[in-house]
Amino acid sequence: MKHFVLSTLIFCFSLLISEAQNKITHIGLVNPTVRNIEKMVYFKEHDVFQFDSLMITGYFHAANISEIQQSEQYLTDQRIDFIQIKTIQSEVSTDSLFVPNKWTHRFEEIFTTSDGLIFFGGDDIPPVIYGENTFITTKIIERTRNWEISFMFHLIGGHQNQKFAPLIQQNSDFPIMGICLGMQIMNVAAGGSLYQDIPAQMYGKEFCEEIAAMPSHQQHKNYLYGINNNDNKTTYIAFHPIAIASESFLRKLPYSDDICVPSVHHQAVKKLGLNLKETATSKDGKVVETIEHTVFDNVYGIQFHIDFPELYAPDATFQLTPDKIFLPSEKEKLFYISIWKDFSKRIRDSKSR
Repeated sequence: MKHFVLSTLIFCFSLLISEAQNKITHIGLVNPTVRNIEKMVYFKEHDVFQFDSLMITGYFHAANISEIQQSEQYLTDQRIDFIQIKTIQSEVSTDSLFVPNKWTHRFEEIFTTSDGLIFFGGDDIPPVIYGENTFITTKIIERTRNWEISFMFHLIGGHQNQKFAPLIQQNSDFPIMGICLGMQIMNVAAGGSLYQDIPAQMYGKEFCEEIAAMPSHQQHKNYLYGINNNDNKTTYIAFHPIAIASESFLRKLPYSDDICVPSVHHQAVKKLGLNLKETATSKDGKVVETIEHTVFDNVYGIQFHIDFPELYAPDATFQLTPDKIFLPSEKEKLFYISIWKDFSKRIRDSKSR
């Protein structure tokens, strides 16, 4: 009888622990710099992430010592207890990114302990990874970020190795969002390629001044930023309209008509990766602004930046030129924030299935 009572108590206690753990939402964050941590704190504090309890784990390569120290110090100084930093060990050559490698077991662990993943921005992917020579303006990411490309391949698979079984097959509703470089990583990991310089390769422009004279829908970062060293007011962000396809998830969100988006990039999707489709472009149709997976509905990439907290300030004002400013409308702010709320909803729905 005692054994039965004890077994029953242990079983009930296990159920309570399991239920409590299920109420905690675990989001994995790739490249958790101080800037990216600030973004997550902002969205949590402003109730964009609506979960019973939230835990965010940020992942760096262990060799990123300086950034790890900065992020950990920031978390300590700000007394942020819902974000932790973990690391990826070892190194892998670029020709071993798209096969089982030293990181594979770690990738499996991150996937199984997360409810969703966010890949943030940064510099440029080494073109050798997608089989091209390096353009003169390409600014390559640190080699310690190559693991992110391999991780994305492990998650969704790619043309490079179609016999490989991607992790997402274990949980087809798992949400993965890539922003800016994160979207480019998604495309390259799936076997796609990139235009390495939009002005030069897509519009035949060489100089900042002539790019700045182009229509706004053809400018994907502000090329006036920094060209006059007496100017400390001009923003690095460009704002331009986009064309959203009828089948895009963006079209289903509120306020998606006639929207200008904040943009800071000089590279763009060229050849699409395995099972990816473009669902939004620049107004002239040349630059891909969103991609979505054709098999796994919760895998998608966004080229523009909805992740800058300064966009959402009541008095948000951006100096585009010495005599021109841009003020995001309330409609545009609501559209940007609705993308984050949609990601949050995808995670809640995925957990409930």
